[in-house]
Amino acid sequence: MLELLAVLAIIAVVIAFVVPSMSGILRGNDMTRGEQMFQQQLALARQTAVANNRRVEVRLYEFDDPDVVGTDRLYRALQTFILAEDNTAKPLGNVQKLPNTVAINTTTTASTLMNLPDKTFDATKDPQIKLPGVGTTYTAKAFQFRPDGSTNLSSATVADWFITLVSTNPITQVNSTTLPPNFATIQIDRIGGTVRSYRP
Repeated sequence: MLELLAVLAIIAVVIAFVVPSMSGILRGNDMTRGEQMFQQQLALARQTAVANNRRVEVRLYEFDDPDVVGTDRLYRALQTFILAEDNTAKPLGNVQKLPNTVAINTTTTASTLMNLPDKTFDATKDPQIKLPGVGTTYTAKAFQFRPDGSTNLSSATVADWFITLVSTNPITQVNSTTLPPNFATIQIDRIGGTVRSYRP
C-alpha cells in the first residue's frame, strides 16, 4: 500500500510539472498556425491581384467569437475580396479565423494597421456581408493590394505597416504596449507588397 501511494505521489508531481509546459507548447503551436495563416492569406491576396490585374482587398475582422464563451470583441479573423472595375467586391474565399488562443494586438504601436479607419460599406456594390455565427455585428479594417503588387498603405502617417499576434491568455496582452515573450509580428512592405514575419 505504501509503495502504491509513493508511486501515485510521484505521478502527481510529474503531472504538476508537465501540464503547465504542455499548455505553453499548445499556445506556441497556435501562434505558429496563426502566423502562417496570415502570411499565406496576404501572399495569396498579392498574387491574386497581380495575376488578375485587379485590386484585392484584405479585411481584418473584430468580433465577439461565438465559439469561445466569455470572450471580448477582438480582431481575430481576415478575409480577402477581389474588386471589379466598378468597385464591386467578391469574396475570394471564406473567413479565415485565428486559433481561439490568438488575436491581433490592438495598440497602434504593436499593430500599425490598427491606425486604418474602420471600413465603410456600400449597400449597392460592397454590402456588409454576414460572417458565420457573427452576422453583421463586427468591425473591419481594410487595405488593398494593387495589380502591380504594391499596397494602398500610405507613408504619410505610418512608416512601417504591420500587425502583431499575441496570446489571449491573459486577455490583457491584446491591448498592452508591452509584448509578451511569445508573439508574432507580420510586416507588409507597402511598396513591394511582400510579407515578412518576426518571432522572438
